[in-house]
Amino acid sequence: MAQVQISHEHISQVRTKTAPTRNFEIMIYTDNLMHTGISSIDSGVHPRSKPELEVALRETFQFGIDTSSVKLDRKDNILMIKDCRDSRNLGILDSSEDIEVTAKIFFLDFVNCSNLHDFQDMVDTTLKSLKSHLNVKTIHSLILSFNGGRIQHDSPDSSSENISATKQDILNIPETSAFVKLWLALIDRQNAGDFKLLGVSDFTLENLTKFKELGIPLPNINQINVPSNGDLSESLLEFSSDHNVELLSHKDQCCSITHKYLSQLTDSTYFDPYIPDYVTENGQNLNIRPRVVVKYSTIIKNRSIVRSKGYIVTLSQQS
Repeated sequence: MAQVQISHEHISQVRTKTAPTRNFEIMIYTDNLMHTGISSIDSGVHPRSKPELEVALRETFQFGIDTSSVKLDRKDNILMIKDCRDSRNLGILDSSEDIEVTAKIFFLDFVNCSNLHDFQDMVDTTLKSLKSHLNVKTIHSLILSFNGGRIQHDSPDSSSENISATKQDILNIPETSAFVKLWLALIDRQNAGDFKLLGVSDFTLENLTKFKELGIPLPNINQINVPSNGDLSESLLEFSSDHNVELLSHKDQCCSITHKYLSQLTDSTYFDPYIPDYVTENGQNLNIRPRVVVKYSTIIKNRSIVRSKGYIVTLSQQS
């Protein structure tokens, strides 16, 4: 497929708009990967294969950009880059009522659990953009993955001991009072109909037990990365069965974006032409960081056919 380029006239129009007064975000929507699939994805076996997310982003900029792909939401200060190939369909027009959407949110930057507003805003923006993109009113299953980021305790400590305990912090997030507040806020949204099922990814038996001890609702779903030998904890299986927590397997890599890959992307000839001049400061290179990756899939309920799947990546301007 030949590379599609934005015209110089369109680039000029985008670049000359009035600069926003505050930091902005870039949201990149990949192609529907059910159309043709993507090449060289990570099979988990071949050492030279690349992560699916990285390949999807690269191919969006190589093959999926035209004059309608780049839009600036001046109200919310978001620059949206959508793969134009995603407007295609598979020859089947489905009603939104027939579509069931699963979304998995990977939090990539430092998640400060003490700041409930920021967390809610992150989830709000993600759900709003996903519903608009897929033209649906509700999400069936919302899964949260904290493995790509860190969870800060209520009394953050910058000591080396705290830093070395980052992994333990992730595993014990239900212990923080802030996490409880965040979780209960999500339960309220679930009860309001924003999504039907609320789940987590790779929570241990200790995590789930902590929910019960604190008297807060357990997740409906716990996605786990099943060991290659298929050996699962009997106690985890028993607890999940007794408390109606659905165990689902996944093979997701942590959908993080490495600094090396991000630098390669932002320096590439595929990325820079589509970013207005005002996103840089004093002519310096664009300084952004990844915040959230959403991996979504939709199925046609009556036929259990996967209708679409893809990624939405949110990058924030680094102050």
